[in-house]
Amino acid sequence: MAIDIVHGEDDRSWADMSFAGISWALLEPVRLLVAAPLIDGFGTPAWDNMLRRTQLLFHSAAEFRDGHTDEARGDLALVVRRLHEQLQKEPDDWEVTLVGHSMGAIVLNELLREFPDFPADTIVYMAAACSVRDFRQSVIPYLQRHPKTQFYNLSLHHKAEERERWDLLVPYVDPAMRGSLLTWIDDFFSNPLTPMDKTLGQYVNFLRTEQIHSSPSLRSRIHQKEFSVGGKFVACEPQQHGDFSRFPFWQESFYRPDGSAGGCPE
Repeated sequence: MAIDIVHGEDDRSWADMSFAGISWALLEPVRLLVAAPLIDGFGTPAWDNMLRRTQLLFHSAAEFRDGHTDEARGDLALVVRRLHEQLQKEPDDWEVTLVGHSMGAIVLNELLREFPDFPADTIVYMAAACSVRDFRQSVIPYLQRHPKTQFYNLSLHHKAEERERWDLLVPYVDPAMRGSLLTWIDDFFSNPLTPMDKTLGQYVNFLRTEQIHSSPSLRSRIHQKEFSVGGKFVACEPQQHGDFSRFPFWQESFYRPDGSAGGCPE
């Protein structure tokens, strides 16, 4: 059984690629001498601190100071536990969809490990900043435990991922390193030892590791969607890491592989 995988289209214009290439060549010395050392030096501690905060959402610092209990006592853990109790009272009246963007996927991974019985009909990850390994250790066991749950992994087009520009003031003038946040995580903030340690949200990382999901019944419930880039897709599909919030991500037409994100023209 094959995983449902949809490839995006590349509709970038010749002019766009030319201007991007010229500006990249002209500003490369600035990136190598200034931007790269700054990102490498300050990015890793900031990333580690953000990971620490995701853990504290479920396990507060007081748990380790005052003695660990069987139940997680972080703020989000308390909310999820209360929500789970309400859902159990009316199990047939709710359809639950969990959506995580970027670091939200890391939070949801922790939720699925802490609350393996929490009922979710659909799980949607958008540009997931979690590693493939983290996904395998959290989402895969959850899917095995809940045979009706569907999982959708949404990614930018791989060209958009690696060539995202940080040209905030002037178009094509981007002195920072190119690439989305996921690219920065893999290349600067973390130290991936194998493809399993790279971010799940990058389309190429998913393709390199999709064979680890060997169960046919499991593979039929995993869906990978790569959005298109450039041209007619600029206004109707995510082009950068932060674009996902611009679209109705809660609608099936957005996350289903056969759906259209924002009414793209045929």
